[in-house]
Amino acid sequence: MGFDRLADQLGGLAASGVHALRQEIGLVAEVLTGRTAAARRAARDGVERDLVVRLVREHRPRAGGGDLRRLADLIRSEARAAGVDPLLVGAMTAEESSFHEASVSEAGAVGLMQLRPFVAEDLALRLEVGWVGEEALLDPEVNLHLGIRYFQELVTTFDGNLEKALTAYNWGPGRVQERMREGTYADSRFAQRVLRSYASLDAQRRARLEGVESSPIYLPVLRLALAYLT
Repeated sequence: MGFDRLADQLGGLAASGVHALRQEIGLVAEVLTGRTAAARRAARDGVERDLVVRLVREHRPRAGGGDLRRLADLIRSEARAAGVDPLLVGAMTAEESSFHEASVSEAGAVGLMQLRPFVAEDLALRLEVGWVGEEALLDPEVNLHLGIRYFQELVTTFDGNLEKALTAYNWGPGRVQERMREGTYADSRFAQRVLRSYASLDAQRRARLEGVESSPIYLPVLRLALAYLT
C-alpha cells in the first residue's frame, strides 16, 4: 500500500508539473508572439521610412538629412492616419511636385500634392481644417493632410479603382466620369507613372521584409511543445 500511495503522489506531482510547464510555455509563447508582432510593425515602419527618404533624396539631392526624415515621417503619419499606403503617397508626391513644397503649376495647383485652391478650400471646410487662404497649401502638413484625404475620397468614389482615382486626382473627377459615360475613358499617363513607381517601391518593401515576416524558429517549437503537453 505504501508503494501505491507513493506512486499516486508521484503521479500527481508529475501531472501538476506538466500542467505548470504547459502554462509556462503558453505564457512564453504569448510574450514571444506579442514581441514578434511588435518587431514586425517596427521593421515595416523602418523600411517604409527608409524607402520614402530615399525617394525624396532622389528628387531633392541637396536637401539635408533632417529635412528628408521629417518629410518622410510626415508623409507616413498622414498616410497612415487616412488609411492610405505611405509608399503610394510618396509615389504621388514625387510625380506631382518632386517633393518641393513651394511648387506651383501653370494651372495654379500648389504645394507637395499640387492641390488647386478651390478644391482644397472645399475639402478644408468639410473636414473642419482651418483655412487661411491659398498660402495654407505651402504648409507641408496642411497640403499632405488635404491631398491624401482628397485622394481617399476619390478612391471611394471610384470603388477602390486606383487607376481611376489617380486619373481623377490629375484631371478632376468630373472629366473622368464624363469620359466613362462616353466610353472614351483611358487611364492618364500620370496614373500609369505613379502606379509603376508604387509597384517598384512595394516590391522593395516586400523583399526587405521577407525575412522579418517569417516567425523565428523557436516560436513554432514552443507551439509544438505546448500542443504535445496539452
